[in-house]
Amino acid sequence: MSRPTSYMDHPSGNEANFPWSAWNGAWLRGGSEVGIISDESGAPALVTFNAEGHLPPRTVPLGEWHLVTFAPVGDSIVLMVDRGGNEGIQLLKYDEDLPQLLTPDAGETNLFYGAAFDDGRIAYSSNRLSPSSMEIVVQGLCDNDPHVFAIGEGFFTVRDACSATNVLLVSERLSNVHNRLHLLDVSTESFGVVTTEEAHYAGAVFAGNGARIICRTDLRSEYMRLAVYDIELCSWSFLTEDSFDVDCFDVGSCAGGEELTYSANILGESVLHQVRLDNPAENLPLPAYPKGVISSIHSDPQSRRLLVSVSGPNTSPSIWRLGRSGEVDRLSGAESAGELGSIDCSQFTLTSFDGLPISALLYSTSVRSRSAVILVHGGPEDQARPHFDPMIRSLVFAGFDVICPNVRGSTGYGRSFTSLDDGGQRWGAFRDVRAIADVARLQFGYARLAVAGGSYGGYVAVSMMMFYPGVFDAAVSIVGMTNLVTFLEGTAPQRRAIREAEYGSLERDKESLSALSPIHEAKRLAAPLLLIHGRNDSRVPVHEAMQLIEAVDTATLVDMVIYEDEGHGLSHRSNQIDAYGRMCAFFTQTLNRY
Repeated sequence: MSRPTSYMDHPSGNEANFPWSAWNGAWLRGGSEVGIISDESGAPALVTFNAEGHLPPRTVPLGEWHLVTFAPVGDSIVLMVDRGGNEGIQLLKYDEDLPQLLTPDAGETNLFYGAAFDDGRIAYSSNRLSPSSMEIVVQGLCDNDPHVFAIGEGFFTVRDACSATNVLLVSERLSNVHNRLHLLDVSTESFGVVTTEEAHYAGAVFAGNGARIICRTDLRSEYMRLAVYDIELCSWSFLTEDSFDVDCFDVGSCAGGEELTYSANILGESVLHQVRLDNPAENLPLPAYPKGVISSIHSDPQSRRLLVSVSGPNTSPSIWRLGRSGEVDRLSGAESAGELGSIDCSQFTLTSFDGLPISALLYSTSVRSRSAVILVHGGPEDQARPHFDPMIRSLVFAGFDVICPNVRGSTGYGRSFTSLDDGGQRWGAFRDVRAIADVARLQFGYARLAVAGGSYGGYVAVSMMMFYPGVFDAAVSIVGMTNLVTFLEGTAPQRRAIREAEYGSLERDKESLSALSPIHEAKRLAAPLLLIHGRNDSRVPVHEAMQLIEAVDTATLVDMVIYEDEGHGLSHRSNQIDAYGRMCAFFTQTLNRY
């Protein structure tokens, strides 16, 4: 950590705001076991247990490794891991003994999303041949003879494998909201594009024994609909309306066919649906389930039960089991949101500078505060939704109301809305935040305002302080950019082209990138700013924070905390408690000056 000051010496983090969480529930070993990611130990860990609760949970020992995610493969589990959040991701195989390394661990990144053949071969992508390109790799779980398919430059990931045809479903990522789907025949090594129309094709999987592809897509629409592509006929059919985003889905088998379970994003809250693939207009009955935001769905092999990951403003992320006979039970996650009690969450809409409607969430206690923090989400292709957030709870119970806006560029409001901040249109997003600040002061009556955010949200927070001095009384940036040029130059090579699609090209748009970089206006900083960063961040390197310290005129206005065992965000509960405590103490001290 760096540059301690009085408020940093005495962080006020309250552990009651940090109940343990569980997410990414998956059925293992034919449905007899369940695997989850849990942070009950203080950091994300894979925990497995008997599906009926007859055996105690087992935590998979990872030693030096940090868990990213996992996927079942037959009776084994493949884990994605890195060191300290550095995203140099390696793959481990786990059966019942110690995990075994499957990848070279030579500085490369390997991405596995569950694509596996029935004979035990797995398919993943890796940049072991070229740092800037993710190529396709197929290898067995029990051998060290991977086959790398040199299919050309690009950010490729494998989404599914069809054993009947020995074909892989491959996604080529062009930006955070645009990609292409390809088919790779492993036998002949032929590689062909499936999707020719520009769109976002997410969560793609095979169905019908490899004859069809199911995905979420905004193809020919504003919202992310469920769609089916017939490979032989080269035709699309759409299963949901063009009025809401489908967040996630899973395909299961049922008598006489296949069924889909999906989550619809309705005004930020998730609504669960289950339909037969041959009759998507008729909803199948589902048991009552907890309200909130659903992040994952997993059907067991017999489609008798679902694992659903749910969280809400006062409910930490938990895994729920839903049975076809109506049974509902919590398998993991904290019983309550903490000893401090509940917070209120309400939604409102305001009109921005150009007449664009902007939706926002307001978090508070029953007693309205005189100070508020405008918390801008990352992405920017993301959405502020009513889910559990220890940062928000920490701020509310420290005495601050929290406003979480969905400025232009957010998802959840249609494809056109998401594109409104691309490239040089970024100024519109800043002006949205300015409009929210005006509403907060003039209509809601807040006397003091701060702005904060993580990643892209941190970049917006710093930008508001430099481009619009005097609007906010303080700011916090967590792993945020300060110079778009150095950010694009320093980000992980395989990610650079994707981020250039959002912010602008280093080769063609350098002047615009510089104009949108708040570091060049650092001398205009007139209010306190706290920077929080992970030492191992490969997406937004820590240099982004450090160079701002050197650029400001009055160094006493800027403080910085660096966590040595973190990357792009804070994954360890101890670091969250420390960082959010420092944030609350910082706002208490700085906002009370005014």
